Amino acid sequence: MSDSFTKKTEEPELEVKVTVYNINVGNNKSFIEKCSVLREYMIFVDKVRECVASGVNLEEAIDLSIDECIRENVLKEFLSQRGNEVRKVMTLDYTWEKREELIREEEREEGRKEGREEGEINKLINLIQKKLEKGKSFAQIADEIEEEEAVVKDLITKYL
Repeated sequence: MSDSFTKKTEEPELEVKVTVYNINVGNNKSFIEKCSVLREYMIFVDKVRECVASGVNLEEAIDLSIDECIRENVLKEFLSQRGNEVRKVMTLDYTWEKREELIREEEREEGRKEGREEGEINKLINLIQKKLEKGKSFAQIADEIEEEEAVVKDLITKYL
């Protein structure tokens, strides 16, 4: 693409502004009404999602949706000619989307776990601090909070 520029530079800079439209059912109706291909694509994708939501596996959902769309004259010519390509792309795209969703859920769970651990540490630190203010020894504190004395000393060193 940088060959297209008249002024050659070592590190070409290009600013691109992209507008993204949500073409899922119920969104950007006026935009979708202007473009029959987008509207039909939205219908096709929605059919696949409905099938998957009803428990049909992805590959079968794509096949059923392609067949149904062809019967209903939705992207008929395109799906008739390129159904195999659509199957491959939809499977990869949907799998990628699901993979990203699973990664996000794993990250949320990891964050919750870290939050719980941090909360437990803060609770211990607060208990230790209160017991120190009462003049208790490391050994007494460790016994009362049922932790090893080394753990108590380590928490005091790190946080107090």
